[in-house]
Amino acid sequence: MVIDLHVHSNRSDGSDSLESLFDKARGLGVKRFALTDHDVLDKLELAVKLAKSYGIDLIPGVEVSAFDEKRDRKVHILGLNIDYNDIALNNFLENIREQRQYAAKQMVARIKTLGYPLEWDEVVSLAGETGCVFKTHIMQSLINNGICEDLHGSLHKKLFSKGGIACVPLDYPEAEDAVIAIKNAKGMAVIAHPALYNNKELISSLIPFGLDGVEVFHPSHTQQDTDELLTIARQNNLFITGGSDYHGNYGNSHIHIGDYGISEDAYHSVTYFNQKHQIGGPHE
Repeated sequence: MVIDLHVHSNRSDGSDSLESLFDKARGLGVKRFALTDHDVLDKLELAVKLAKSYGIDLIPGVEVSAFDEKRDRKVHILGLNIDYNDIALNNFLENIREQRQYAAKQMVARIKTLGYPLEWDEVVSLAGETGCVFKTHIMQSLINNGICEDLHGSLHKKLFSKGGIACVPLDYPEAEDAVIAIKNAKGMAVIAHPALYNNKELISSLIPFGLDGVEVFHPSHTQQDTDELLTIARQNNLFITGGSDYHGNYGNSHIHIGDYGISEDAYHSVTYFNQKHQIGGPHE
């Protein structure tokens, strides 16, 4: 059985509701996956219970947005089997969401000055249960208004690339602080898609802060990336994880829940580590 350790819902920047995710996973024969929405733990307890009614073993997780200031690069850290009731982690993530929302309002305002038909209330309505706006939701609103046809095409680059018209930098926490916050919440800290943001050099630097694993298998990774990350993980005694990074209609249409996952045996080695070190969410 394949275990997908990286899945998103409409609680962040995915398009699928929890019910839709569970239905699709069940249809694909995926019986266990990690819900790792960006910077939010809201309703994870409810999600875990709901998943059981679909025959799904849901692993409570999060994907924390962070930064590597030394190398001036984004970093994403997955937290797996976290205590979603941890107050410190919830506060840590709330600060990130508040900054993202503030930046998103500035982005929308800048885009409106260019004459594009864009309204904040419409964008927020696309942002799912949490109402936290991502660039994806802004682009979807532009698509809905007939301005463009592609979420990640030329207009996205024009607006949001570094130096772009609507580029508003966010003050993300340092990657090591994200790792520490996850570890303090009894979770397993994994660096997500290291090749996507060119984070390979950062991996060894995060080990002293508690980094547990590397997401080796990911849709954005080439075979060379995968081979290099396997070597790095094995050399540093880090766990090897993988996942689809599924975003539904807001992601790659060729990617499905369960793609790029890890085997049952590999997952058991991770959960053994969690149990040995008393790491795990309150559902266990």
